Amino acid sequence: MKLVFINTFKNGGGAAIACQRLIESINLYQPDIETKLIYQTNTRILQKIQNLASLIIEKGLLYFKIKNKNDIFKFSTSLIGRNLAKNKSILEADIIHIHWTNNAFLSLQQLKKIVELDKPIVWTMHDMWVFTGGCHYSRGCEEFKKDCEKCIYLKKDKISVDQHSFKEEIFKNKNLNLVGCSKWISDLAKESSIGNDKNILNIPNPINGNKFKYTIPDKNENLNYKTILLFTSANLNDPRKGLDVLLAALNNQKNNTIHLILVGKSKTPLNIPKHCSYETLGFISNEAELIKIYNKADFFVCPSSEDNLPNTIMESLACGTPVLSFDIGGISDLIQHKENGFLVKNYGDLQENLATALDWAVENKTEFRKKKESISLDARQKYSYLKISNDYINLYKRLLSN
Repeated sequence: MKLVFINTFKNGGGAAIACQRLIESINLYQPDIETKLIYQTNTRILQKIQNLASLIIEKGLLYFKIKNKNDIFKFSTSLIGRNLAKNKSILEADIIHIHWTNNAFLSLQQLKKIVELDKPIVWTMHDMWVFTGGCHYSRGCEEFKKDCEKCIYLKKDKISVDQHSFKEEIFKNKNLNLVGCSKWISDLAKESSIGNDKNILNIPNPINGNKFKYTIPDKNENLNYKTILLFTSANLNDPRKGLDVLLAALNNQKNNTIHLILVGKSKTPLNIPKHCSYETLGFISNEAELIKIYNKADFFVCPSSEDNLPNTIMESLACGTPVLSFDIGGISDLIQHKENGFLVKNYGDLQENLATALDWAVENKTEFRKKKESISLDARQKYSYLKISNDYINLYKRLLSN
């Protein structure tokens, strides 16, 4: 069997990480299967210039149509892209597995040409873009169930309607199969006018339990009495990731029993409460270092306002570190309330709700330090390379047999 995977990036971003881990798991447990990843190559100066120019043109066309300029990367038009339908690996593939294709990598026109090759196609949905008129998260808008005419992101423009309509045409092809990496996104896709007649599966992302696992962290007597919280984001200032909400909630904790670890880059100063001890470690790409940090923390905090199935939560749980997170997207697939973390209410006063979770974490840190090994084992079994790769292989075989 020959599998070809398509994702905009080879490394970086949740979809790229999930895609690479799936490929790695198949290579590990199914060595007779040939895998190939097609991504946006960026090794030569000319390629970098072309990629950047394509992205600038695509976003430039969108710039005057979008209501809020800060949302420019929260909506993708996919008008520009590469001609992958003639790619040798795609032409030779038995199965085409698409992940995330935006940022001027694969246009809808080129996607249509790939679908018309009449090969079985699997598309793993890492956000909502697959079945919307262009937004990656709809912020509660349900226009994707109809025609995306009243787009909350755009000024009076029909680009969302046109894209939605074009996707409906593409998705009529019986060979196009959708997979949600969370129950939440699978259910939304089933409710959409694009995916309502599709047999949509729910297969989570895999985690390498041989790497991400519980280990006894180095002792630090100065921090032993404190509750150690970890927050990570490639960009600490990204409002979607919710660090501002966490810091505001911490501001209500009038004690010095919390130590905050921040992983990620920051372009502007962070307003960390004076009563909190903290350390900022910058952006870390080294997995071994990240695993040490996950193990060091008592709790991982994920106060995102929008998310599907964050790899960071899965990584934290695999290391035995419970998670505090808003009950959004597919996060409830990962967190069992007060068993391996705390699901925070995502309505009302978010800062107060998160502050309640922080109080609970401080009160229960000793108990959960004893549960780290069992939390780790549970996550590594549920999302193991062997289990998730088998789920996908069974899907591939079923599609080929049909």
